[in-house]
Amino acid sequence: MTELIKSTSPSCPQLMSLNSALETFPPAVESCEDEVALCDLLNVRTLDWGFDTLAHPTDDLLAIVTEVFDYLELPVRFGIPRDVLLRFLEQVAERYNENPYHNFSHAVDVAQITLALLVRGEAIDLFTELDVFVLITAAVCHDVDHPGLNNSYLVNTRHPLATQYNDSSVLEKYHLDVTGSLLADSQTDIFCGLSHSERLEAWNSLQQIILATDMALHKEITDEFRERLGSGSMLSRRRQHDRLLGLKMVMKCADLGNVTRPWEVGMPWSHKLAEECILQVLLGAALDPSSAAPSLARAHLR
Repeated sequence: MTELIKSTSPSCPQLMSLNSALETFPPAVESCEDEVALCDLLNVRTLDWGFDTLAHPTDDLLAIVTEVFDYLELPVRFGIPRDVLLRFLEQVAERYNENPYHNFSHAVDVAQITLALLVRGEAIDLFTELDVFVLITAAVCHDVDHPGLNNSYLVNTRHPLATQYNDSSVLEKYHLDVTGSLLADSQTDIFCGLSHSERLEAWNSLQQIILATDMALHKEITDEFRERLGSGSMLSRRRQHDRLLGLKMVMKCADLGNVTRPWEVGMPWSHKLAEECILQVLLGAALDPSSAAPSLARAHLR
């Protein structure tokens, strides 16, 4: 397959520059009949750092995130039936709410950045195939059914979710529960092809990766990573703890990665995040009518 990519015509922009990265984890494209179909299936957009997720409707987003799974050969490598994968992704998409920022577009954006970091950034060399499968799953599901409110708001307003999860990583634990309910259903269980031991490892890793998106844990995780780099001790693929630290860092970089995209692509995401924060302020106005925050928030929305 790598040789076929190398022989691809110049009509497929950027493929030639990605040959070295593709050597590490070439995509599955056995059904392609010609170079045009090959370029179509690989679709360089899945590796493009300037890719604009916001320019695509939900149907396109489902196709894009399916491409991410296919690019890494995850359905083939882990025996995921096509109908199960598609139902899983459709159900995940339906469970994302229409928040300004934490929506299905964000989930696909994070999955696309994750793929780019794995392939173009060559982070994939650190991980096992199962690690990569779990990481992509986490990227897609890490904010599923997000209410558009942050953990502090949920805790301070005594939201039922805060009570349920003991005020600790409230949203992240909820996203895990929603993901777990999908994996518990045979119709949407993309882990169905895993052995018992692989499934236990996958679920443990999935928990740690999604919990790592809690910004309350940001300093702890980044400090550990920085100390490892400073000590001159590289992360090792042979050590599970090292791989988990690497998985957490890739997830965190992808989750916050839209701000590193080209200005015209990244700036709209900043506006959407600000809008969601402002809506939270307005929702909390009833708790403290004397606060100046609601009037300031309304001014920003004008």
